[in-house]
This record gives sequence, structure tokens and C-alpha cells, in this order.
Amino acid sequence: MDAEIIRNIFKCNLLDEEFDWRRRIWLMVWWHGLKDEFYTKDVAFKLASSFRECEVVEMRKDRSGSKFFRIRPWVNVTKPIRRMVKFLVESSVRAGCLAYERLPHICFKCSFLGHFVRQCPDLPEGADPRRDHTYDLWIRVLVEKFVEN
Repeated sequence: MDAEIIRNIFKCNLLDEEFDWRRRIWLMVWWHGLKDEFYTKDVAFKLASSFRECEVVEMRKDRSGSKFFRIRPWVNVTKPIRRMVKFLVESSVRAGCLAYERLPHICFKCSFLGHFVRQCPDLPEGADPRRDHTYDLWIRVLVEKFVEN
């Protein structure tokens, strides 16, 4: 990953060893098919505990009425971002999809911040940068007004 690009994104002139590579990033978490009774503060805080540090936990609805959790954990931007989180509900494992607000440059191939697919070191030579991505536009959320749950 190009540290200079990341420093520019966060407007920082520090050296790599001086820079705190953690950033608070808003995440939205959806569980398709999760029963309404599991959209509780208790479940939201258990979800937040799957991240090392999390400052804010909210339960919201979008304009269509779909419920989701909104959390703001510290994320190490030198590592690939997560696309899902697994959670145990009623003795079964559920996968919650993560989407990020105000996400800076992201590579849909390797999931690192700081470059786009065309500059990805993991892209094989001659490969089409528009195909075979692990991530896509769904990883980004358009920021809008949400309804408090």
C-alpha cells in the first residue's frame, strides 16, 4: 500500500513509524432475514465487541424501513477492510454485511485503502481490472438522513 497516498488522504506529514494508522470509520451492518426482535442494543453492543475498539453504536432505519446497526470502530487502515462480520443468533451463525461511509480510495481487488484496482499489486499482468473483484460499490454507503430506531 502506498503510505504517501494514505497520509495525503488524512492530511498528515508524519513518518510511517510516527503515524497512528487507526481511523474511526462509520460502518453500517445489515443482516438480511434477521428477525426484528434481534435488532436490540444488546445485539448491537455484542456486534461492536467484534471490533477492537468501538465508540458509537446506533440502531437505524433507512428510507425504505430496512433496519441496520451503525457503529464507529477504530480501523487499522494498513490492513484489508472487512466485508462481513459473523454473529451467533439462536444457535446459528449469521453473516452481517458491512458497508462503509465516507470511504476514501479503496481497491475492489485486494480491499486495501490507498489505491484503486488499476494500481493494485495483486492484479495479474494483462488482467481486466473490471472483473473478478472481492469488493464492489456495495462496500460504500451513500450518506443520507437516517431514521432513529
